[in-house]
Amino acid sequence: MSKKHLTYDDRLAIQAGLQKGLKVAQIAKNIGKDRATIGREIKAHRRLVSTSNGNNCVHHKTCTRIRTAVPPR
Repeated sequence: MSKKHLTYDDRLAIQAGLQKGLKVAQIAKNIGKDRATIGREIKAHRRLVSTSNGNNCVHHKTCTRIRTAVPPR
């Protein structure tokens, strides 16, 4: 197998490193890849988990300002 591409085990090591709170440079050193490669992999495949309930406004029940995606007719 070519050394150009990340293997599944490399990706698992990246995930484990991120979960442990390691820096990108440390993860790269652990798996023997350049830190730019690791950074690109993280950026290309990251998933952001939202902890919001969909409405961040504390005054949403009394708010008179209404926003719609499509203007009313």
